[in-house]
Amino acid sequence: PAPFDTARWLRGDAAALASFEKFNRANLAKDRDGDWVFLAKSAWDVGYQQEKNPELTFSTTKER
Repeated sequence: PAPFDTARWLRGDAAALASFEKFNRANLAKDRDGDWVFLAKSAWDVGYQQEKNPELTFSTTKER
């Protein structure tokens, strides 16, 4: 089983996404459309990353 509990789609400008990717590579995947998805081990992990990265939006569902 995967060690992840939840996923969040990421939105933000290219620089913010690149910075987040640099430090969180092991917890990132791309969906079928090529958009970044943050794979979190817990709700706490999501909250922590949201606090550290206010320039990014962490969405529970993907906007089309």
